[in-house]
Amino acid sequence: MIRRGLAAIFLCTLAAPAAGTEDYIVIWDAGAECDVLDGDSLRCGEARLRLAGIDAPERDQPYGRQATQHLIGLLKKHTVFCVTEKKDGYGRWLAVCTFTWQSGQDELAMSIAEDLVRRGLAFHYARYTQGERAVILARAQEQARMAGNGVWTGGFVLPCDWRREKARAPLRQRWHILDETCLHQAPPARR
Repeated sequence: MIRRGLAAIFLCTLAAPAAGTEDYIVIWDAGAECDVLDGDSLRCGEARLRLAGIDAPERDQPYGRQATQHLIGLLKKHTVFCVTEKKDGYGRWLAVCTFTWQSGQDELAMSIAEDLVRRGLAFHYARYTQGERAVILARAQEQARMAGNGVWTGGFVLPCDWRREKARAPLRQRWHILDETCLHQAPPARR
């Protein structure tokens, strides 16, 4: 968690790109400007955003609807701002989105990715995170696992495995203990 004043200073330094460049986008009021597509994706005007560092269950997976509804709730109830980093292989902006809330006289902030992971509504996508964000998300995931939150209540198919299996016809339901391989390693080569 960070205090909003520090976040505002950080965002102000990021919000000054060189003239004529579009290396990133800053969205100050995501609740007013964005629609939730699923538990880790937003559409803000023409831009599609993917929450950086996490993988939420797909809509047709257990906990997929809960992740989507939680993200919708955050955008409705809190001030949310997003800063994009770069585009992924699908043309989506990878974004760090933060929500704020009041605690006494303090206004606190937390990344949406951390909140979803802590609640067991998303997984830390370790192969795509580095540095302090990787440490924060890994810690949040371990806390969710230890508490048995969300997807950590029992056997679950990881979203990356679910998508891979869904792409293969016909879809076979597989329930297994998480090994998190697809979250840490590069996908297998296509044949």
